[in-house]
Amino acid sequence: MPSFFLVCKYVRVTHNGGLPLADNYYDSQYPSFLQFSLDPDILEKTGDEVATLGEQLESVFGWKARTSGDGVIPILEHGKVICALHGILMLYYKKYPTNNVLKKWVHDITAGAEKVYEMYGVPTPECSVRQQGTKRPAPAVTITHSQSTGSKQISNVYLPKSSGARRNPIDIMSRLVIKYCDEDSQKSSWGCVASGCTFLRQGNAQLERALKHATTCKILQADHVELWRQAIQESGDNSLGARLKKDLAAEDIPMEVEPPMKRLRAQNTLNMADLQETGKRVKEEARQLFQDKVDHVIMRLICVRGLVPHVIESPEWKELMGLLSDSYHPTSATTFADKHIPREAIYVREKQIKALRMINNLTLTFDGNTTRKPHSVYTVHATTPSRKTYFLDAHEASDERHTTQWVTDKLLKTIRSVSEGNWGATCSDSTNVMKAGRHELVSIVGTMLDFCDAVHHLHNTIGDINKLPKLKFLMSMLKGIIKYFSKSTYSTTILRKERNLAGDDEPVKALEKIGKTRFGTYWTAANALDPCLPHIRNLVVAKSIKFKNTKIQGMFMNRASGKYSKFEQSILQYITIVAPIIRPNVTGVPVSLAREVTAIINKRYHEFFTNEVYFVAFTLDPRYPNSDFLKKPTANATTIVIPALSQRTGQRTPLPYPHAYTRVKDFLKEKLQKDLAHYVANPDSEVASGLRHQLEAFWHGEWPFNQQVKDGNPLAWWESLQDHPHARVLAHLAIKIFSVLVNSMPDERTNSTITWFNSPTRGSQNAQTLVDMIQIGQWYGKHQNKDYVLSKYRPVVKFRNIEESVLQAVQTGNADDESVADIDGVADSDNEDEAEDKLLESEIDEHQPAQAVAFEIHPDIDINSKALKDMVSTDPVSVVSTVDLSSVLESPQAAMMVTDDGDADWNY
Repeated sequence: MPSFFLVCKYVRVTHNGGLPLADNYYDSQYPSFLQFSLDPDILEKTGDEVATLGEQLESVFGWKARTSGDGVIPILEHGKVICALHGILMLYYKKYPTNNVLKKWVHDITAGAEKVYEMYGVPTPECSVRQQGTKRPAPAVTITHSQSTGSKQISNVYLPKSSGARRNPIDIMSRLVIKYCDEDSQKSSWGCVASGCTFLRQGNAQLERALKHATTCKILQADHVELWRQAIQESGDNSLGARLKKDLAAEDIPMEVEPPMKRLRAQNTLNMADLQETGKRVKEEARQLFQDKVDHVIMRLICVRGLVPHVIESPEWKELMGLLSDSYHPTSATTFADKHIPREAIYVREKQIKALRMINNLTLTFDGNTTRKPHSVYTVHATTPSRKTYFLDAHEASDERHTTQWVTDKLLKTIRSVSEGNWGATCSDSTNVMKAGRHELVSIVGTMLDFCDAVHHLHNTIGDINKLPKLKFLMSMLKGIIKYFSKSTYSTTILRKERNLAGDDEPVKALEKIGKTRFGTYWTAANALDPCLPHIRNLVVAKSIKFKNTKIQGMFMNRASGKYSKFEQSILQYITIVAPIIRPNVTGVPVSLAREVTAIINKRYHEFFTNEVYFVAFTLDPRYPNSDFLKKPTANATTIVIPALSQRTGQRTPLPYPHAYTRVKDFLKEKLQKDLAHYVANPDSEVASGLRHQLEAFWHGEWPFNQQVKDGNPLAWWESLQDHPHARVLAHLAIKIFSVLVNSMPDERTNSTITWFNSPTRGSQNAQTLVDMIQIGQWYGKHQNKDYVLSKYRPVVKFRNIEESVLQAVQTGNADDESVADIDGVADSDNEDEAEDKLLESEIDEHQPAQAVAFEIHPDIDINSKALKDMVSTDPVSVVSTVDLSSVLESPQAAMMVTDDGDADWNY
C-alpha cells in the first residue's frame, strides 16, 4: 500500500516545514499519540478497533476537519509527538491491511503532511522505508518478569527512563507502570508498579490513566511514598486550574521586548522567518489558553451543575462548539474523566489544605455512605469557626472491614495532612464504630473535643418513640395510608379537589413519604396527613377511592368500629409528643404512654449530656448571665472562697453557684492540661494560675469580662479578649468551644450530592469519580464563587425568633427540601419496597418498656427560671436580670494573675 509508506515518510519529516516544535507531552496538541491506546468505552460502543481509532483521531484533529474548508486534515506542529502517529498507523495497518476506513485515514493524513510542505514552499524530501518483515531494534532495557493474569503468564517490559535533566511526564509514567506482553497472543497490557497492587489494564499505558490510578493507589502510597507524591505533584501542577492560574499570572507580567533585528550588510531583504515563527507560536499559545479556559468552564458545568459527561460526546454539542468558535477543539468525555477531573481534584485538595493550615479550631466531621456500584466510602469534612465547610477527604473501603482502628487511622491521616494543632473538635453520629473511632481519635489528639451529632441524636430519640408498642397501630396505619397515595396519582388528584371544594383556606401541601432511617419524617408525615383525614374518609365512603389494605379501608368505612376515632386521636397525640411538648391533661396523651416517652427522653439525655462541654459552653456564654439560669444554692451548701480580698468590700467574697463553678473549673483544667501537653513541653506556672484567677473574675462578672456582647456573637466577644493579659488563658479555651461545630450536617449534604450525581442511570460510577467531582464542585461552587453567600449567622436560640415561614414549613412537613412535592405527586424521600413496610413492626419491642414519672433536670439549672421560659416560649416573658452590676466598679486588680515562680499548681 504505497500511500501508507508515504504518510510514514511525511509525518516523520514534517519538522522541516517550519511548524512549531512539540517534543514533549505538555507542548503538544496531540499528547495522546505518545502512549496511545484504544478507548475501551468507544470500543465497547463500536465493537471495531478501526472504527474506534477513527473516532479518537476525529477528536484529536477535529470532527469537521475532513468535511469543512478544503477537507485537508491540519497538521499544526512537528516533533516527536506527531511522529508517534507513524507507529500507531503502522500497528493497525499490520492488523487490518485491507480495511478501507484505515486507508482513508492514511490518505487524509498524507494529504495534510503534503500541504504543510507546499504551504512553506519546501520540497517533499525522500526517505528510505524499512521493508516489512524487518525486525525493530530491541528496547534499551528489558526485564524478564512474569505475573499471573488469569490462566496466562505474561512477560513484563519496562520502558527506558528518560535521561533528560528536567522532570519528564513520560519518565514519571515509566516509573509508575509496568508494561506486559502476552507471549501467546502478543497483546500488550500494563499495571501498577507497586508490589501487591492488582490493577491491570489492556493496551498501551496512557499518562492520564496511569496518574489517575497512581494518585489513588493505597499500596503505592504506603510502599513508594515519594513516587506517589511525585504523581500527586505531576497531576496537580498540570491541572486546568493550575495552568490557567499560571497563564493568567503571566499575562499580568510585561513582556520583554527584544531589540529590532539589524539588517546585515550583505542581506538584501529582512529575514521574516523568525518573526513568522514567533507569531505562530504566540497565536498557538493564545489558542491553547482559550482551549483551557473553555475546558475549565465545561469541567465546572460537570462538577458544579451536574452536566452529564456523555452530553459533550454528542453531535449537537460538537456542532455548538463549532458554531461558537473554530479555535476550540471539542475535548472528549474520556479526557475529562481520566485527565481533567482527577487532576483538578488533586489541585483543589492541595488548595484546601493550604487554606486550612492557616486556620485554628477546625471541626472534623465524618460519615459513611454507599454508592450504587456499590462502593463504601467515608466522607471527611473540615469546618472553620466562620462555618465554611471543606470536603477534605474520602476513604473508599469496599474491600476492608470498618473497624475502630480502621476509622481512627483514616481520620488521623486526614488530620495530619493539615496539622494536628489546627483541629479543635470532631463530631459524628453515634453508631458503635463511629463513636469508638471518635473516642480513640481524641485520646491521640488531645487538643480535640469530642461531640456526638445532636441532629442524629434527636432523630434517634424519635426513632425510640416510634417503636413503642402503644404506637404500633398508629405507625402501621400511617405508613399504609401514605404508601397508597404515593402510588396513586388519581387518588392524590381527587383528594386535592375534595379539599378545595371544602373551602380550606390553606394551600394543599404535599404528603410526606416516610423515610427508612429518617425518623423525623414520621412526624412530618403525621402532620401533613392530619388535616386530610376527614376528606379521605369522605372519599372512601363515597367509593371514590379504595385502599387495598382491608384494615385501612375498614377503618374509614366503618363509622361504628371506633378505629377511625382511635387513629385520629393517636395521630394528634403523636404530633404533640414529638413536637416535643407532652401535656397529658390538655392533649389527652395517656399517662402510661407519657411515662414511656419520658423514660426514652431521660435515657437519651444521659447519653448526650455526659459530655460536660455543653454545660461549660452555656456558663461561658456572655449572653446568658448565670444568675438568670443557675439554681440558687441551698442554705447549707458548701461555698468556695477566693483567696483575694474584694477591693469593693474589703472582705473575702464567696463564689456564687459553687457546684456549677466546680464542674466548669474541672473541665477547663483538664482541657488546658491536654492543650499544654500538645503545644508546650514545660508550661509556665502562670498559665495554671492564670486560668484560676481569670475564671474567678469571669464568674463574678468582673473586669475585663464585664463588656457588652455585640451582635449576639459570643465567639467574637471572646476573640476580643484573646490577647488580653488578664483574660487570654480562659479566652483560649472559650474560643475553642465556641468555634467548633456540634453536628455532622456537612457530611449529610455531601451524601445528598452523591445521591444526586449517582442516579440510577449513572449507577456504574466509581466512588473516587464521585468524590473528585463533588470536591471540585464545592470548591468552585462555594469557595471560589464571589456570588456565594454563607448562611446568616443566627446565634439566638429562642423559638419565637425562628422565621414564621420556616417554623410553619417544619410543622407541616413542607420545608424547602428536595424531597417535598405538591400533592399531585407524593414526595419520595427514600426508596421504599415491601421489606421496608415490615421494618418498623419488626423493630417494635413487645416487652414492657421502661417508664419514668418525670423528666430528669440538670442539677444546676433552675427549671423555673423566667429567662429559661422566655427562651423556649413562643411569646416573650418579662425577665429582670439579677446580675450584680456593682462588680463593674471592681478594680482591675481583682482579675490579675498571681505570679508564681514554681511549677504549675493544678490543685485548686
